[in-house]
Amino acid sequence: MKKFFSVLFSIIIFMLLIMLAINLSIEKLVIDTINDSVVKKEVSDFVTDAIYQEYPEISVDDLEKIEDFINESEEVNDITSKYFEGIMNSINNGDSYVPDIDDDLNSLIENNRDTLEEIGINDNEIDKISHEIIDNDRISEIYQVVSDNVSNNLTKEQELVIDVYNFFGSTNLRYGLIIGIFISVVLILVLDKSIINSCFKVGISSLIAGLFVKFGIIWVIDLISWEVTNNVLGRTTSIDTTFLSSIGYVYIAVGIALVIISILIKKISSK
Repeated sequence: MKKFFSVLFSIIIFMLLIMLAINLSIEKLVIDTINDSVVKKEVSDFVTDAIYQEYPEISVDDLEKIEDFINESEEVNDITSKYFEGIMNSINNGDSYVPDIDDDLNSLIENNRDTLEEIGINDNEIDKISHEIIDNDRISEIYQVVSDNVSNNLTKEQELVIDVYNFFGSTNLRYGLIIGIFISVVLILVLDKSIINSCFKVGISSLIAGLFVKFGIIWVIDLISWEVTNNVLGRTTSIDTTFLSSIGYVYIAVGIALVIISILIKKISSK
């Protein structure tokens, strides 16, 4: 009976690890997808338009350099996070407000002065462009339209996706999963009365969970990504699963390490 419950708790650890991987990655998964498919282009168009108005003679190559640093900047990701948080608050709590992104837009220009100087824009001109970008309400207006539209006209598909997000992204769920994993590990130790066996079982659970995340969950996400993004964003695009994939690799690495450690301890103790 002890062996049965020990295996049962190993299976529970596997299931809890899967849910924890989703919980830890779902917000970044959503933000990265929105960032890649929507926000990067909006910010890039917004900034390059402002620069082009001042420098209509600017070359295509130089505009591409500007687009590159925008697409790679952390500030654009921060803008996406603020907008996403604002839209979710609007949906869940009825709070309607436009996030302040002036500092992010300013940092976007300030942190890339070297690139702008390389293409022939001096410091004073960069300051002027920065002020024009911050004073322009184009991005905020786009956000307000999207926010009002989403919060007031949710389709059933969008409501389902938001409900799934709210459940799996819950902080309380995260704490509950971590506590559940800890308790399950302790119970396996108590039942097996052997660190070696417990270490091996937890390692196997982690390894299988990692493989399931990497090759199971991500495969399902890739399979449904176009339909989900079309229903939620109004356009078809791939869902960015980079962070979820990283969690899968961490689980695999931890699992392999625990299995190897348990095997080595067993060999040493048997001598």
